[in-house]
Amino acid sequence: AADSATTVAANTTVSFDNITDFTSNSDKMQLDEVGGVDFGSGATANVTAVAVSNVANFSDLEAAIETAIAGNLTASTTSTAQVYDVTLTGTGLADAGVEHLVIVNNGNDTLTSDDLMIELGDSSSNAILTGDFNFIA
Repeated sequence: AADSATTVAANTTVSFDNITDFTSNSDKMQLDEVGGVDFGSGATANVTAVAVSNVANFSDLEAAIETAIAGNLTASTTSTAQVYDVTLTGTGLADAGVEHLVIVNNGNDTLTSDDLMIELGDSSSNAILTGDFNFIA
């Protein structure tokens, strides 16, 4: 998460926490808290798949996601993690090697350094599923 926060603060393009071999329906991302939202052990994930292109930098990422989903980002709650499974193509972030991000939004409707952003690379699955998350209290 430290790399992600640094990327957001500096509006850089290549320093996300990275998982290189995540397999959907087999591996799990275990979450307890994101940006002050303390998930309960019975929490679930609401995963929204999003494809965006030509995102120049982090500042443009939120607008690109909101355009693709035709609305604002949704805040997570203690019972539901709002997850965005973002595939990036074209120029900008994708050119810099950031082609697949999993974003777990915190308790507001914007992208900030409090959100969890993980880059999935190399042999990772192309899609994240609701069951790919395990929540602990």
